[in-house]
Amino acid sequence: MSGIDARFKTKSAYMKYNCENRIRGYLKEVEGYTQTIPNAKTKSEYKKVVEILAEKLKAARYNGTYFDRSEKDVHRLCTEEGWFTCQ
Repeated sequence: MSGIDARFKTKSAYMKYNCENRIRGYLKEVEGYTQTIPNAKTKSEYKKVVEILAEKLKAARYNGTYFDRSEKDVHRLCTEEGWFTCQ
């Protein structure tokens, strides 16, 4: 796989890492929004929700399996061939 970091031996490994990294980035954005909430009670509730979301994402390995065609059907969004269908 030309142009891809040598630590990735397969396309599935790269796709898994890329998906996890993107989800972590989105989570950081969501966490960063906390600073913009002026109301203390609202900010506290928001933080609780974000913490729960972060725990769920961590438990699900940041959904890295979504684009890993070597994963079981229930864990991925693509076919074994790597194709996606509209739902």
